[in-house]
Amino acid sequence: ETLTETLRGKLAAAMARKADGAAGGSDAAELVAGSGLALLELKQLNRRVWELVGEYKEGTQRANAGVDAAELKLQNLQYEKNH
Repeated sequence: ETLTETLRGKLAAAMARKADGAAGGSDAAELVAGSGLALLELKQLNRRVWELVGEYKEGTQRANAGVDAAELKLQNLQYEKNH
């Protein structure tokens, strides 16, 4: 079961207990608290993914800068050779 499925299940159960009314108050509160923890974990994972994406983009930009510099040198050499 994925984290999002767990979160959806707990929130659905909490909403069902709340809709039932009377007796499920503390149970619903526990489900909401558990859902909150799952949501925090999901946010943490999302933040880490975006950090990794940023690192990957930076690495790609550095590699592209090296390729661009080499390509410019090659173009300059070809220009000098032809003129």
